[in-house]
Amino acid sequence: MGIGQIGVEHSHASGKMQAIRSLPGLWRIAGLADAKDRARGPAY
Repeated sequence: MGIGQIGVEHSHASGKMQAIRSLPGLWRIAGLADAKDRARGPAY
């Protein structure tokens, strides 16, 4: 099954991604990048 994570700047984002990556037989990570290739700051 494919999964994506929207919003990677929040404090628990890395933990969520680590959990998804620990189950490669269950999840296939999908990605999307900003077309302008710019870094964004935290939303908080």
